Amino acid sequence: PDEVLPIRSARRARCPGLFAAASDDTFVLPQHAQDLHDAWGGHRAIRSFEGGHNGERPEWFLDEAARFLALQLQHEAGGRKA
Repeated sequence: PDEVLPIRSARRARCPGLFAAASDDTFVLPQHAQDLHDAWGGHRAIRSFEGGHNGERPEWFLDEAARFLALQLQHEAGGRKA
């Protein structure tokens, strides 16, 4: 268990990160997502919602996550040289 500590590498991250947590998650506490977000070295965003650990994610979050991913992929593709 001590080997899986992403917080140790988070500051070196340069890729964008979208962090999300259910405010009522009792399995992986929301503070873990907040800590990773705060330590992340790249562009980052964090969102919170209700729904527990395995709950269905709200539509607004799924839409936002899709936009975040599309924007990052467009940005990456635009930065490549042929």
